Amino acid sequence: MNSPASHLDPEALLRMVDEPVPDAASAAHLDSCAECRDRLKAFAEVSRDYDRFHQSVLKPSFPPPPKPWEPLVLSPTRPARMLPTRWLLAAAAIAVLVIAVRLLEHPVPVRAAVLLRKAVAAERVARPSHGRIQIRAGSRLLDRDAQVPRGPESAGAAALHTLFDSAGYPWDNPLSAEAFSNWRANVAEVHDEVEETGGVYVLRTGARQGPLSDATLSLRASDLHAFACKLRFRSGGEIIYMSEIPVTAPPAPEPNPVPVPGQSQRLEIRPSVPPTAGDELRVVAALHGIGADLGEPVEIERNSATIVVRVGGLEERRRQQIRKALSELDFVMLQIEAASSNDLKPPDSAKAGTAAERSNPLIGGLASQLGGGVSASDLRDQLIDTTDQAAQRAFALRALARRFPPDVTPQLSPADTATLKGILLDHVDVLIRSTREIRRMIAPILPAPGSTVGPSEANWQAAAARLPAAIDRFDRALNGATDSSDARKAQLAEFLADLERLTTTLRSEASQ
Repeated sequence: MNSPASHLDPEALLRMVDEPVPDAASAAHLDSCAECRDRLKAFAEVSRDYDRFHQSVLKPSFPPPPKPWEPLVLSPTRPARMLPTRWLLAAAAIAVLVIAVRLLEHPVPVRAAVLLRKAVAAERVARPSHGRIQIRAGSRLLDRDAQVPRGPESAGAAALHTLFDSAGYPWDNPLSAEAFSNWRANVAEVHDEVEETGGVYVLRTGARQGPLSDATLSLRASDLHAFACKLRFRSGGEIIYMSEIPVTAPPAPEPNPVPVPGQSQRLEIRPSVPPTAGDELRVVAALHGIGADLGEPVEIERNSATIVVRVGGLEERRRQQIRKALSELDFVMLQIEAASSNDLKPPDSAKAGTAAERSNPLIGGLASQLGGGVSASDLRDQLIDTTDQAAQRAFALRALARRFPPDVTPQLSPADTATLKGILLDHVDVLIRSTREIRRMIAPILPAPGSTVGPSEANWQAAAARLPAAIDRFDRALNGATDSSDARKAQLAEFLADLERLTTTLRSEASQ
């Protein structure tokens, strides 16, 4: 059945269009061959297009028959001859009609590169923007001119400027198609997706290399004007949001609407004051209560009117849990994206596969010292799992430190401060248990404990900010070891001691 190129032949694929259940061999081949799946999908689409054309265009165009068909009897002495030329012309005409119907029903997708070129050209002929934009990254919020302002920068602007530079993204007029195009041109491998909905083009570019994992630009379809942008960092998942600040005149007072009998009225509730840091903490606490602050695709953004919670993907059961957890908070706007097949894949499968393929002499030697039937692979898996648990808590603690920096925590009420400390203690206690378990497992290869004195952090936020890097450094030294030398073991002990010192500092700060 397979062709010499190891693909299913066209005849077999056409049979599968009419008979959707293939034989076992063909089904197994389709599971492993993306090219054959694509070809089968293309054949099925053409078949559906022709059927739609036949039912909706061709048949209605025929006049009703003047009389019933007479039986078709072929003369035995004069065999019927088919005219290939006429049949070929008819088939060609039908093919042209099918293509025309398909083009009308399915417009040609917009290519990202073409769309960006047109948007950049439109920006260059338009008047220079004198509006203002808002840039937000975590707890940092900046309102500024669309074009880069002249003169010295404030401390907040300088911090965001540094963040843009680290991402390789232009700081001068960043909310523009030209800035997006310049960044995209400097990325080695990109994958683009373009959607058009409600008069808006949404262009998402994923980058396989570089500081940013992806960037999303929103353009008005009418004039290709950029009005929103989102940048997502590869390390730590930090996100930068950019949006236009609309220039509007104060609204005129509106008369009280007169209810129309029988017409349902929609009540829109707007907070009288902007949401506070305490309100944001209540959102964090609600998500923490269901464990939705441990690496799931949940983003929290506080603006001048509301607190937006964006949930990317996740299965329906989990989305319902998040809806229920936030249902009592009337200042929250919940935005949930539909789950895709990629969203539902198990996390970290690539990391686990890579770890399983290589041997680790450090862990191999440790398994030999432990004895008792403990295999190196089982020990490696236990250490990876425990390190991952610690990393989850480290990233959650760093997110809290960024959301509630030292200049924000004094704004919290005593009750909110107690709530924040409770969340801190939950994460820190799990982190301490994980580090203790790691020390217990690798104790036989650690040298004698030395001094654990290190640089002191000014506050818990500073200690939390260092945690992910400390976890990553220890993880690389342990789970990525290529030797089992005494120097490697001493380095491992040093990194573990530094991690334990940071967790002790956090525990002490959160308990005060």
